Amino acid sequence: MIGVGLAGAIAFIAGIIEDAESDAGSASNPNSQVQLAPQIGHIIRYYDKAIAGEPPQNGLWAASACTIALLLSWRFADMGIGQYYAIFFAAVVGAAIVCLVQGCFGVFAHLSRIASFSPFKQPLYWDALLTPLPYSMGLAFLTALLLTLLAFVTSGLLGNPFAPPLLALLFGIS
Repeated sequence: MIGVGLAGAIAFIAGIIEDAESDAGSASNPNSQVQLAPQIGHIIRYYDKAIAGEPPQNGLWAASACTIALLLSWRFADMGIGQYYAIFFAAVVGAAIVCLVQGCFGVFAHLSRIASFSPFKQPLYWDALLTPLPYSMGLAFLTALLLTLLAFVTSGLLGNPFAPPLLALLFGIS
């Protein structure tokens, strides 16, 4: 009963944070005509990495963090750390690594978008990149951490037969 309640609470909070990450990663609607503004002479100051909040992206971040956490938790358990502590610390490390990769993707996506607007005299505003990026990375960290923990809870406490990284992938997509 505790496992079901814990899984439900983690899934609820992860859903809220994932939605906030989607909003933080795309300051404008990715399908909006605002992105075409430089082509008609209007300079924009939006941060839009155009990959925020996509279900396959969340699934891959969660599966990557969970794979790292699974491997590290085995190593931590071999070092004598308790099973639950090992899983938690390994999940934090896995989510941190995924957060850094997500930050690199965000920087490169924004810079390449602005570079494609260079024929239209669109300047690169560093504050438009550096202001929302840590917020987006922090939310991606929390999403990956919670989905990793959810995968371990459903696999361990609830007895799901699937491997935690596969569960994290499915939870991230859904």
